[in-house]
Parts: sequence; structure tokens; C-alpha cells
Amino acid sequence: MITMKTKGSMLGRDLLIALALLGTIVLIIAIIIGVIFFVRKGIGVLMILFGIFMIIFFPDISVIQPEAFSKTGILIGIILLVVGILLVVYF
Repeated sequence: MITMKTKGSMLGRDLLIALALLGTIVLIIAIIIGVIFFVRKGIGVLMILFGIFMIIFFPDISVIQPEAFSKTGILIGIILLVVGILLVVYF
């Protein structure tokens, strides 16, 4: 069998290589976006858990610290809880 290399077959080969490279790049970008999405959700869940911890358990140490520290801990817990919920639900 004799094959002839013409400009048309070289163009087709180059086109296939370009399409394969483009597909690989799109796949890598999609994987990166997916990882960023799940990392953001994970950070949101951790913020929710830490916010709940700060709201429930942090103020119970009023024997050791002033009462103003307890109020600050509750405020930080509420802020973390709200930001965590926003991250999980909307972003």
C-alpha cells in the first residue's frame, strides 16, 4: 500500500492534534473549577461548625474570663455562622 502525504492529510492531522489539545485544556480547567467549588463548600461547612462551637461552648468560660470576652466570642460565632451559610448556599 502506498500512501501519499498531501497538504490535506497534514492539515487534518494538525487539526486533530489541536482539537485534542483544546479538549485537554478544557478538561483541566473544568477539574480546577470543580476543585475550587468543593473547597469553597468545605470551608463554608468548617466555618458553620466553628461558628456553632463559638456560639454554644465559648461563653461557658465566664469563670476564667471577663463577660465582654464571652459577648465577643458569641459575635464572632454568629459572623462565622452567617458567612459559612452564605458560602455553602450561594457560592
